[in-house]
This record gives sequence, structure tokens and C-alpha cells, in this order.
Amino acid sequence: MITVSGGSPDKLNAIQVGWTVDKDAYGDGATRMFIFWTADNFVNTGCRDLLCPGFVQVDASMAPGMTFSDLSTVDGPQFDYNFAILKYVFNANIPTSLIQLTDDGDVKFFIGLNCTNDRHGSIEKAVHKVFPHVRHDVCTYHVGQNLKTKFKNPTIHKLFHDAAHAYCVSEFNFIFGQLEMIDPRAARYLMDIGVDRWARSYSTGKRYNIMTTGIVESLNVVLKNARDFPVLQLVEELRNLLQKWFVTRQQQAMSMSTKLTMWADGELHSRYNMSATYLVEPINSKECNVNYAGISAQVNLDTSSCTCRQFDLDHIPCAHVIAACRFYNISCYTLCSKYFTTKALLSSYSECIYLTGNEIDWVVPNHIRDKVVLPPKTRRPTGIPKKVRIPSGGEGKRTSRCSRCGQYGHNRKTCKRPIP
Repeated sequence: MITVSGGSPDKLNAIQVGWTVDKDAYGDGATRMFIFWTADNFVNTGCRDLLCPGFVQVDASMAPGMTFSDLSTVDGPQFDYNFAILKYVFNANIPTSLIQLTDDGDVKFFIGLNCTNDRHGSIEKAVHKVFPHVRHDVCTYHVGQNLKTKFKNPTIHKLFHDAAHAYCVSEFNFIFGQLEMIDPRAARYLMDIGVDRWARSYSTGKRYNIMTTGIVESLNVVLKNARDFPVLQLVEELRNLLQKWFVTRQQQAMSMSTKLTMWADGELHSRYNMSATYLVEPINSKECNVNYAGISAQVNLDTSSCTCRQFDLDHIPCAHVIAACRFYNISCYTLCSKYFTTKALLSSYSECIYLTGNEIDWVVPNHIRDKVVLPPKTRRPTGIPKKVRIPSGGEGKRTSRCSRCGQYGHNRKTCKRPIP
């Protein structure tokens, strides 16, 4: 344990970090990383991990209270964990949520982080305010739906989907050129959004294969009925759902016997089979040309890149890289991003979500108990609360189409055109 303290005995200011085994605090005998602080010798302040304000978690891979999977044993394997307390001079222009400590103790920033959502104005303002250094990409599904509504041409929608998912800039330019010839207005609409915000080939951040906000929309569907509950019941429903999901996904991760997750391992095997007939022409010990059906790609294993850009963007070896790995006798698993490993998946769901318990048994610090929380000063609008989604930026009002005459602006029941 490391302790940094200062001040007089009655106003001791201290920070502690290290590992501990505490059944009373955590409910089990696991070895965990912990942090602790106090500003007045534990009189009114003092808290462990993230149970109260005082610490800000800035690294998703390391959480206060997390368990250590690798433990030293007598006459067995030995493991070391390095702890350090560093002073960071706060900069108001760089939120602490973008800060991460490297293995050497240096501070780095999540410049390549991406945020993908629809184009609603309030979301954009919040992202730029809280995460000014984060890329703000748009959901290709929402943009595609807007294209259907505005231009009503299935060919335009298909070309947009192909252009958005293209890996190479040359491939994107070819597909987008076809779209522009069919409908220049649709091409101008997409250009105004910003090509780098929806096209994978022009993205400057680490988007991986996340092109839509499907996971958010799925959560909205699950909570559709729970949104009518009072706040406390809504929070309890969220806690109950997370508890079930964490257990299910933890069991799924534990059942995986491969180094990569089931999805990543299946994707890698599919690309491995594809690379069986690829021809490798070495340039040096780390670079080579990979040819197939008259199309070639240059692979650089030292910089983990391929000119097809599939490996660069997905962070899983493409068929060209796999062929190069086979030629140089290198395991392609070592080139996969750590976020696709089973170990990373298991660590994501390693924590437990417990019941809040009976309110009479809660241990609430005095400085929390004495706070008076008032409702926000807002005026509830008249009428029934809205339950439909708020349209995103650029999303026009959808008009109904009559199934009887085929015209827009009315439906079959209100159609007044004569029967043909």
C-alpha cells in the first residue's frame, strides 16, 4: 500500500492506493485494487474506490475495486503489480475523462476516441463540450433512413451503404461517384454532413466496426415500458437488467476456450480460409506484396498495416496479413487488438452488481445525509408525455403514402381520388 498524506493531525489529508482482501467491504475474499482518501482525518470525508466523489476513473481497463486474476502462490508463479501516485496539473481545456496513464507513468490523451450517435443538436453540443478532443461520428443507419425519406430511391440508399462501409478511399470514390451521377442532391446532402463522419475510409479515429448506434436503440427498446416507472423503480430496473446481463456475459466469456472471443475467432478463421490461395512476394523481413486474382496489397508487419486498410481499421488481420503471417511463420493472433481477446471480454464483466438492500441498513455518511436535494426548477408541459423518439438532425417529417393511389400526403382511408 502507498500512502501520501499531509496537514495537521486534526485536518489530515491523505490518499492511499494498493491491494487488499476485505470481506466486510466487498463481500468476498478476492484480492482487489483499492483507493482511499480523506480531507479531514475521516471526520466528515473519507471514501473507498468510487463510492463517493473524490476519484475520477480515467482508464476503462483499470477500475478501483477490480479483482486481480493473476495471483502469486508459494513455490509457484510470481506476479508483480506496480502502483504509483502522480501529480497531474489540471487543465480546464482537457477533461480528465480523456486522460490515461501509460505503463511508464506518463499522461496521454484519448485523441483517437470516437463517439457514434445520431445527429441531434443537443447530443452534438454535449459531446463537443465534455469531449472536445473526441471524434463525433454519425450513425449510418439514421443517415440512411433520412436518405429514404428525402430522396425515395432504393439505389441511392444501397450505394450510400456500400460507400460508408468501404475500406479504401479509391473504392469509396468509385461508389460515391455513381451515387452522385444518379442524384447530385443526395450527394450534396451527404457531403454537407461531412464524409469523415459517416464513411469508414475517411474516418480519422478508431471506429473499429461500429457504424451504427444499434446497441443504444436495443437498450431503448428494453426500457420502453420501464420509462413509465418512478425514478427509483426505473433505477432498480436498470440495476436488475445489468445484474442479469453481467452474469450471462460473464458465463459466456468463461465458457470460451479460444484466445479471441467467439465472434473475433470466427472472423479470423473466415479470413484465414480466404487467404489460402494468396501468393506472397517478400520485400524484406517485415514487408511483402500479397497477390490474388490480379489484385495486390502491400503488407507491413512492423507497422501493422495493409494497403487494403481492412486491418488498419478493424484491428483484426485481413486475409492479406494472414497470408503474410503464414509466409513469415508468425502467429496472426499476436496482431489482433487486445479488445478482441477473451481475457478483455471477461474483465469487462468481472465486477458484480449487488442489490441495494433495505434502506434501513444503508450506511450513509453524514455529509451525504445532511444534503437537501430539491427537484429541478422546470415546468411540466401540458398534455401526455411524448413516447416517440426525437428526430435527429436533418431528419425530415415522414409523409404517409396511400396504398390505394400511390400518392403521398394521405392514406387509404382519407383518399379522395376516383377509383381507377
